[in-house]
Amino acid sequence: MFMRFKASDLGLLVRPRTITRLLVWKKEDNLDEWWKQSIFFFRWRVFERKNQLAFYYRKSLEDLFQDLSLGKPSIDPGSSYVCKVVSFVILHKGSLCYLDTQEKADLFENEAKKRFGQNAFMSIVAVGLKFYKNIKIENNVHVAGDPWEPTERDDLVWFYSPKDIIPLENVIEYESISPGDYISLRKVEGIAIFNKDLTKPKFYAANSCVSNTVSILSNKTSFVRITPDKKFKVTKKI
Repeated sequence: MFMRFKASDLGLLVRPRTITRLLVWKKEDNLDEWWKQSIFFFRWRVFERKNQLAFYYRKSLEDLFQDLSLGKPSIDPGSSYVCKVVSFVILHKGSLCYLDTQEKADLFENEAKKRFGQNAFMSIVAVGLKFYKNIKIENNVHVAGDPWEPTERDDLVWFYSPKDIIPLENVIEYESISPGDYISLRKVEGIAIFNKDLTKPKFYAANSCVSNTVSILSNKTSFVRITPDKKFKVTKKI
């Protein structure tokens, strides 16, 4: 399952499943041509996507991400990175369109609803993210903290597939699961057995979303590992 983005999701706080599983667009390049070339080249070479970052920033991944920390947003937001949705690439009448303002996004979403009905979504093929080094809390609401310099460049956009993006609220709820909580998923439910913290020195190249893993003992008497990208409901133990 993945999130269906809409125009109002510009500004949403999220995390990608894997930071280096991305496509980097240089704005001076024709969007349609760049997309066709990138999708063709990386379709069978997903492992090479991280090389784009070394090419554009002239740094090793270790150096590039040295001041970004995975952290744990649920308990230490000040030391946890976060991303903000800043743009969309949509397929519109056979061509790609880059939407980087609320006005543009609302315009195309309203057009989609007029053509296909009020439940229609824009055909979003990529989501542009901007990174922040930490999370701040203002009036009990999580907001992006200090900008991370690499994605502050005006000439580059970091794009991710919609299916590879997880809302921050899902990450926090997942991290907050405790042993004994009752977890309901689409096809299985059960009791959380453990919530184990993991050591991820190179989180940017693997699971960049959470620093822990949760397993449940399901009603089918089997152990099931759940992930934050799945739709789940938590009933806290009493």
